[in-house]
Amino acid sequence: MSPDPTLDTNCILLAEAEGTTLFSHALLEAVTRLPRPGIIIFVHGVNSDGEWYEQAEQGLCDGLNARLKRRDEDLAIPGPAAGKMQAATYTPELTDDGFLNPKRNATTFLQADDANSPVIRFRWGYKANGEELQAFGDGIYLNEKNYWGGGPFANGCSALPDLWGQGLSEELFLWMHIQHMNPTNDRQVYACPPRPYFVFAAWRLARLVQSIRACQHDAPVTIVCHSQGNMVAMAAAFLGETLGASAVADCYVLCNPPYSLLDSNFTENWVSGHLKDEHGNTGRQKYEARTQTLKAFFNILRNRSAMQQDAAFVDECSANRKPERKDSYTAAFDRADYGLHGSTYGRVTLYFNPHDQVISATPVQGIGWRGMSAQEIADTGGEGVFTQRVFAQNHLVGQENEKDYDIWQRNGQPLTPDSLDFWHPRSLVAEYSIEKGMRASKGIGRKILTFLFAPIVIILAKTAGTRINALPPKSWRLPMKAPKLPEAFLPHSKRFADISDQFDEGCDAPADSLHKDRAAEADEAYAPYRPQGKGDAQTEAALRYEQNGMLRMQARRDGLVEKGKPVTAVDKPEEASKEFNAWRKNEIQNYLTANIDTHATDHSTIMTNPEHAQRRWRMTWRWGCARSGRRRCAN
Repeated sequence: MSPDPTLDTNCILLAEAEGTTLFSHALLEAVTRLPRPGIIIFVHGVNSDGEWYEQAEQGLCDGLNARLKRRDEDLAIPGPAAGKMQAATYTPELTDDGFLNPKRNATTFLQADDANSPVIRFRWGYKANGEELQAFGDGIYLNEKNYWGGGPFANGCSALPDLWGQGLSEELFLWMHIQHMNPTNDRQVYACPPRPYFVFAAWRLARLVQSIRACQHDAPVTIVCHSQGNMVAMAAAFLGETLGASAVADCYVLCNPPYSLLDSNFTENWVSGHLKDEHGNTGRQKYEARTQTLKAFFNILRNRSAMQQDAAFVDECSANRKPERKDSYTAAFDRADYGLHGSTYGRVTLYFNPHDQVISATPVQGIGWRGMSAQEIADTGGEGVFTQRVFAQNHLVGQENEKDYDIWQRNGQPLTPDSLDFWHPRSLVAEYSIEKGMRASKGIGRKILTFLFAPIVIILAKTAGTRINALPPKSWRLPMKAPKLPEAFLPHSKRFADISDQFDEGCDAPADSLHKDRAAEADEAYAPYRPQGKGDAQTEAALRYEQNGMLRMQARRDGLVEKGKPVTAVDKPEEASKEFNAWRKNEIQNYLTANIDTHATDHSTIMTNPEHAQRRWRMTWRWGCARSGRRRCAN
């Protein structure tokens, strides 16, 4: 046995307490904490550091306390000391002006020492080396350390093999870039670096699961992923299988995934023309390959159902029996109420949103927007493993015996198939922009062609009328067979501190994120927009952080900094020249003005409302007994 029993993997830690020795020989009470019911790993998407983590963790802990009967009123000794779930508190990542917080480090990372959370916040992204900074630094957002959470937004993909491939190509045709035809003002689309950083993130995630199981071989692990984080997490299952069974999570919750089961997609095929497989084939992956990949993923998870812990063992660790069943928690009750075919292991649950204006983009059209049809579920072998829930305006989540969801309806009223009113506001039309094209083009030749061919391409673009968001197929119905919730609920959006019935949000101007109580500084770029602010210090910091990334990119593109060098004038504004500060002010104000009516993406609304996590996710997790809550791992 180790001299320190808390470091001995064969030693069970029953309880721990600190106190002062008294002459009275009074006893020191040491409370045995109920073990955590499992480990939940959050995985964010591209262009993100997990903007939904805080809300989701808080809602999850509240929901778990209700499900496991660990609220204060359920426990003889209230609070986290006895096993109540309590979210962790972290040091803010950003300063008020949108820079990395220099006070955040390994020592100060966690603030509260009384947390009792089952959540691990997984972080991943892209960091440019010197060569990549020169090649791609003028086309992607990077912070002062030359990295970006989740990597550039435009580098997402809809099929797993693309994670091993090249990044997005900005070339459309001859002199034309994607930016020539981009009707949105809040995102600029340029060439992106190769994608293997996604694979590295997936490998790290698989090793994280493996390290958890090194502490407890049967620890229940659920992975909750959002957006492109789904692709990372799915890849982790395949990589984990090569490492051994201990490196695979027990269940997955897929939120707004871009994984596409579209039979054909001309737009994606066109922009993927530079990608090649091992046989030299180019373009997007075919439907048959996509369904077989998803089928293999489902089968990996199907095998986890045999790993479910014995109900008697779980009850020994965690049962809370009361006279009334509704007030009790036992493993048998829990599995009967919330399991699939009596098991809470080996499941994949999809949350999709028909209002999502990111996953519905014409080159993507993922299952996180349109769900999975009965035929697609059959083709992927999803029966017994896969279920899905829809989050839509005025649609009850968690109904019993729910009918198939008709995507061509709003508020219970049918929409005409192919109606442009499917989108609110209506989806933008791709249009040729001389201004954007000139700024995107490198070299005088491309700039001349951008101007000369403008009349022809403008007419062709207007005639084509191609919208940036797709429409679902006619008569598109989705099976809803997820277990009922104790109480069905309508989804709501949360913006800043306000909860709204308008789940389909409409517009989302960036200037709304400014701190509503922050006074305007002399000659600051944000001064004219301060009256529009609805946010707080945290939302303004996030806005400034993103805009600082935009400014670094644009400064490199405009030749204001030597190639491959840091943009010191952004990183240290107090050292910037008057000319640079004038340029900076103009860039920020042009951006805020151009995006006054920017459409809300409705891409994270499922995740950012803690009520959703509390009311639905508590019924999705796979629970057992995570003894690592009592047993100390050697590392």
